[in-house]
Amino acid sequence: MAGQQARTGRRAGGDHDRALFEHARVGIFRSTPAGRFTAVNPALVRMLGYASAAEVLALTLPQDLYVDPAQWQALRACSEATGVLEGVEVRWKRKGGQPLTVSLYARALCDARGRVVSSEGLVLDVTARAQTEAALRESVRMQERMADTLPEVLYRYDLVDHHLVYVNRQIIGMLGYPPEKVTGKSATVLRKLLHPEDVARFTACLHRWATAADGDCVETECRKGSR
Repeated sequence: MAGQQARTGRRAGGDHDRALFEHARVGIFRSTPAGRFTAVNPALVRMLGYASAAEVLALTLPQDLYVDPAQWQALRACSEATGVLEGVEVRWKRKGGQPLTVSLYARALCDARGRVVSSEGLVLDVTARAQTEAALRESVRMQERMADTLPEVLYRYDLVDHHLVYVNRQIIGMLGYPPEKVTGKSATVLRKLLHPEDVARFTACLHRWATAADGDCVETECRKGSR
């Protein structure tokens, strides 16, 4: 009786795992170090635009799946070295060649000698998010190009991480420094670019910026230091 109950329990567990594999909304896979899928769930088949799992299992991953085959090589090396991939974004191709961006979560499976024999993991389609982020980056670049044509100095300062995020090219005429000299620099570095007598005024201004309400205008005057 006990043996029968154990077998029943194993069957129930196997049925549960199979149902999870079949009905999951995220892609699930198992693949070989040589670059072939050995198991894919229906969600992954649909994500890639194929009609059946057999079509996906016939793919050679570096050439048929990756936009850049070298990316597969790099991920394979990383997975074998660390044993895991945690939310790594890669560019894949759907059937027909349309690109998609996916986020991979995977772990390497090893034999008794520690050699990687397969990998298994999850795939999330993040194409829409990646496209939105790319559009936002392009919008920011366009705004910065427009800002470079204005006569005033425009800048963005991060009050959380305390560094200058952006400044337009008019900073050259005012301080004599190109944007790349000051962007990304902390407040400590920026203070060194100012006249020593104006450092205290600049520090007080940073404090006023940090505590200002939305829409408040904070003004200060600082001279540049010697090069």
